[in-house]
Amino acid sequence: MKFTFGLIAVLSLTLPAIAMAQKKAPAKPPVKSQVKDQDISRAQGQLQGGDGVFGSIYTLNSGWNFTILRARYTVDPYLSYSGLLPDADSKLLILSLAIKNSDPTDKFFGGPEFQAFDEEGHDYQSADYRLTSTGSKENSFNLKPGQGIGQMPDKDELTVAFKVPDKAHISKIILKDGRKFVKNEAVVRYFIADVATKEHDGQIGNPKNTIAPLPTFMRDPADKLGAVPYTVAPTKLGTVVPTGYYAVSIDSVVLSTTEKVKDQAPAEGKQFAIVTMTVKNNWTKAMGLFDLLSEETTVLKDTDGEKYTVIEGTGKRKAKRDEEIPDGLELQPGESYTYRHFYEVPKDVKLKSITFGQGSSRKYSIAL
Repeated sequence: MKFTFGLIAVLSLTLPAIAMAQKKAPAKPPVKSQVKDQDISRAQGQLQGGDGVFGSIYTLNSGWNFTILRARYTVDPYLSYSGLLPDADSKLLILSLAIKNSDPTDKFFGGPEFQAFDEEGHDYQSADYRLTSTGSKENSFNLKPGQGIGQMPDKDELTVAFKVPDKAHISKIILKDGRKFVKNEAVVRYFIADVATKEHDGQIGNPKNTIAPLPTFMRDPADKLGAVPYTVAPTKLGTVVPTGYYAVSIDSVVLSTTEKVKDQAPAEGKQFAIVTMTVKNNWTKAMGLFDLLSEETTVLKDTDGEKYTVIEGTGKRKAKRDEEIPDGLELQPGESYTYRHFYEVPKDVKLKSITFGQGSSRKYSIAL
């Protein structure tokens, strides 16, 4: 009896405690700072949603830890394996990226594709990738577990480029690979600050997703975002500017009644306007000097509105001698060359400007 009484007493004290222990504790609400803009990457919390943020690391379905570090507009040529050249009515969008192999085995990286959309709804496909240290070589990499490229962009930048119209404002960039820890996600969407809208793109731009504007010398001040270049950009004597395959500077424009071209002095009442310019091959392979500026695209203009082109038959003259540059002259990548153009103008002329640029590429004008 004593044993039974003791057992009953113990049960009567224990059962309420067991019942209390079986009750579930109330769930704690999520802390906002642990959810908002958090990276979706191995050993990192998961972001509910599906919209990308520049600077955030995401583990993709393909097994890469992937980041868009920054973005910018430019009118310089893109010196990748295939190469991408802006022309008279286009510019380039460049994305700076970082990748790392998050899988336990070696991985081959050829680069996922991107698609960009502008505020008009037009779409543009990405070109090939480029790593600064390998330049215009074909860029594909086999990376070991934990190995990455592009993490130090100021020393060795990994990029991908798009060719877009000069008037375009990119509002959305789509990475054609989803994040591994977001169920059923097939793409990552980056909505661009100050451009993307809920009505047009489905979401307003994230303030972290900014595209750096064009260089100051090329920005049309009418565009507040700095994304639209001048049709004909103003520049100055001695300033190097990109146009097509080349970087070019007009070094000087001088008037002379004593200089000769093809051993001929200027006609009665005339003088020569002599334009000296330096060109640098900005492309990835040897280029002929005659692929650069035709005589017809380097035009002098006076204060009366008269236009002058290079004297017929004189072509490109050597910088220090009355001698025409031979046909077939080529410049190697990075090589520079200085030469002259001759124009015949009235003795009392007042020159106003010179306009120049490679045939179908960006044009510039210098006030004289």
